[in-house]
Amino acid sequence: VVGTIEATPMSAPVPMADGLLVFLAAGSVLRATTLTGQPRWEAQVPARYPPLGWHGTVLVAERSAVRAFSPDGGQLWRVELAGEVAGSLVGLPDGDVLVPVRGDDRIGYLVADRHGGLRAVPAHLPPGELVVPLPGTRRLVLPGWAETDDLGEPHPTVIVVDRETGEVVQRHRLRAEVRSLAAGANGLAAVAASPTWEYWTRYHGWPGFDLSDDCYVLLLDGDGPRGEWRAGRPVTGPLAIGADGDLLVPVSGDLVSLG
Repeated sequence: VVGTIEATPMSAPVPMADGLLVFLAAGSVLRATTLTGQPRWEAQVPARYPPLGWHGTVLVAERSAVRAFSPDGGQLWRVELAGEVAGSLVGLPDGDVLVPVRGDDRIGYLVADRHGGLRAVPAHLPPGELVVPLPGTRRLVLPGWAETDDLGEPHPTVIVVDRETGEVVQRHRLRAEVRSLAAGANGLAAVAASPTWEYWTRYHGWPGFDLSDDCYVLLLDGDGPRGEWRAGRPVTGPLAIGADGDLLVPVSGDLVSLG
């Protein structure tokens, strides 16, 4: 143990390039400490989601606003939104930040630039926690609206959207709901589709209910699907990219590394 942070963290600490950890603390406080737990600065922020450290800036989402702080705790800007924030902020490769929103006039995403300017992704999209930029492009990968088959049954989908035009350039029907997304430096995005562990334990093995094929990871690039990996059991946690560029997949108590 090299340090102790004396606080009641309300979010996981976010590491910054200057060696600070930034997190939400009890009492609607955004706090920055050193790795050894020494406080550096704090600000009163009624944040609803964990902070995002991106390109040297700390960003936090309030109920209907986004606020940006410098590494030393100075407020850079605060911008009001026409709607409520509907998920965590997502950093984009060019330094902009994606903001999921839900309001009377827009359901989808806004893009905030480094100076607090806002522009909309011109598409009616389901906002939420699950969205990643497709590497090497200006496109987003996210769950789409459900697609109904000829029998009237809804099926989950994943879509690829151009964030400048709002055009849906790919749409893929899935065998189960999207549970997690990740994007690697090799230009691929990984989509984990799986029933929940509760659904699996309740129904798998019943007559006609072999759910093994519904547990898989779909790999996409800018041209479409590149393949899939069958997990055979539920994906029970978030996907992650390892230090060597491998894809880490939590599968029912195991951690699987895919090259």
